[in-house]
Amino acid sequence: MERRVAAFAKRYGLRRTIVPTPMFLCTPEEFSDWARGTKQPRMADFYRWQRRRLDILMDPSGRPEGGSYLFGGWEPNPAVCWIDGVPWEHSASEVSNDFEQFEPLMENAIERYPFLADAGLVRLVAHPDAFSPDSKPIIGPWPGVRGFWLACAASMNGFGGAGGIGKAIAEWIIEGETEIDVHSYRAWRFGKNYNDPGYAAECAREC
Repeated sequence: MERRVAAFAKRYGLRRTIVPTPMFLCTPEEFSDWARGTKQPRMADFYRWQRRRLDILMDPSGRPEGGSYLFGGWEPNPAVCWIDGVPWEHSASEVSNDFEQFEPLMENAIERYPFLADAGLVRLVAHPDAFSPDSKPIIGPWPGVRGFWLACAASMNGFGGAGGIGKAIAEWIIEGETEIDVHSYRAWRFGKNYNDPGYAAECAREC
């Protein structure tokens, strides 16, 4: 996508600016360095490299931690945080754990896999995710602000939808249209009532 944007900017004499953000755990330069060292880049290999680089789920010997299970789920009554906006300093840090909030998920997991009852809990990780009021991604230009495009609020579908969303937004920016219909994801689909942060948050909780 970056090459296509660069080619488009060169073709029409446009200036492009790439701004780094702390919201991502891997910069484009770091990813490029990793990709150059592998013949066939695979997501699983990239994740292993990230785990070693960031010391995530690693044992004391520096090897990926094994013999454990990682699980999560959809909370029946999800908590809402930062209704007035996410603080800039949040970056990729975690939020406070709430075991009572997680307990129903744990109970359901034990019901399906009884051996988990005796397995013990190593770590509970709590991290907020971005949900739109209707649980669909927000994609496209922002009305009234020329050159401002959105591709956000993936609503727990970021990993699965990133490739398609990235392709669609690149096509839209460069060609003026997308191969697939993304009308239902348009950024201006919400009415004025969604300007109320409390209302928008309650709608997102229901998704």
